[in-house]
Amino acid sequence: MNDADYIKAFRFGFGIPLNGKFDPMVELEISPKANSEAEGELVGRIIYLGEQNAMAKEAKMANADNPDAKKTKNKELNKQVKTYHAQDVHNAVMAAVTSDQMFTNRLQAFWANHFALGATNRFLKATAGLYEATTIRPNMFGSFYDLLVNAELSTAMVYYLNLQNSIGPNSKSGNRNKKGFNENLGREILELHTVGVDGGYNQDDIVAFSKILTGWHVEKDSGQVVFTPGRAEPGTKFMMGKSFGGAKPQEQEAKDAFRFLADHPSTARFITHKLAVHFVGPNNPELEKALESEFKSSKGNLTAVYKVLLTHPASAAPLGKNMRNDFVFLVSALRANKIDPKAFELKSREEDKPPNNPLTVGSMENLTQKLWAAPSPKGWSDDSNFWLSPSVIGARLIRIPIIVTHFEDEEPAIFAARVLGPNLRPQTLSTIKLASSRQLALGLVLASPEFNRS
Repeated sequence: MNDADYIKAFRFGFGIPLNGKFDPMVELEISPKANSEAEGELVGRIIYLGEQNAMAKEAKMANADNPDAKKTKNKELNKQVKTYHAQDVHNAVMAAVTSDQMFTNRLQAFWANHFALGATNRFLKATAGLYEATTIRPNMFGSFYDLLVNAELSTAMVYYLNLQNSIGPNSKSGNRNKKGFNENLGREILELHTVGVDGGYNQDDIVAFSKILTGWHVEKDSGQVVFTPGRAEPGTKFMMGKSFGGAKPQEQEAKDAFRFLADHPSTARFITHKLAVHFVGPNNPELEKALESEFKSSKGNLTAVYKVLLTHPASAAPLGKNMRNDFVFLVSALRANKIDPKAFELKSREEDKPPNNPLTVGSMENLTQKLWAAPSPKGWSDDSNFWLSPSVIGARLIRIPIIVTHFEDEEPAIFAARVLGPNLRPQTLSTIKLASSRQLALGLVLASPEFNRS
């Protein structure tokens, strides 16, 4: 393998694959398709949660003198939700560990973090894992507009940022129930998902966009996001100098607003800046300029933007600018050597606890970065200083011995050369050779600065 292959594999994948083959450009010709199985599972879970909540309320009413009745129902529901979440975490890690499409999985993680969720309640814990499979992955090789609409009007996002309870104050439903709109989703779409905080909007624009979004909600019987005119704010709204809607609310109003934002010059600049920083690092003005230009000229064609990202000279520069986040670190570590498939089995060891696996679920629970549980709608940071913090590094050092215990036999110096290639520093090699055991030496490779940076 030459230097360029190692740079490409670390920067756009999870390191050199065991078979030595990685060509991210090939993946651009294999756009992921919609996952009908995951879509069906998602709808099933939404309906199940609705039924269980209704049953819990009935149990409370029927047993007013017995508070334990509702507690029992809630305990059963909580266990099932934790089981869903554990299964989804395990599946997400394993999909990235076993897939030949490393760049595709890196892009999926990037966009899932861009349209970040926080699993703050039972509904989100039970459904957020399927959000990537049903919303992010099938749309991330098409237009940014399609990805934007599908992400924002997904069940997970509607619930996470409170669009479910946002009703036009002058709508039929608003007049009847005296309810109003919620600004959360409108604000975050502008600030975090499209034009960015310096994109040229103000508070009035947030209010206008939030009113444009009223009417969209999750239909409890079907689990689908639908538009109900009677919940939508009537009248013309003005956002960022453009008018939307009219006297009669229509679902096209929100889609026109999404189109306007997807095509806005500030969106092109904001999105391509994030792509450049995530994959290549900060302070790459020529790369960012090229990506922004392609985003604009292709009208947000994401595959065209990825091609520029993969082929630009800045993307072939030496590694070391970026610290890998926890998900990329973990998947890279689990892919670094052969592991017996039995070690990846998901098992329920105790009846009252959800299934677990120390390499997948256990690792993600104990590392800093929790899947679908970002600390805020902003998602997990791409700032290397965040991933260099003592708590982050400390958590990785605790997981590394657990991982290398399952590695197949390989001489540590050979392992280091294979995994790190031209990035292997003499200091790291010397430290490995002084290790008191084979497992310690293998662990030192995963703990090395070379392995943790890209």
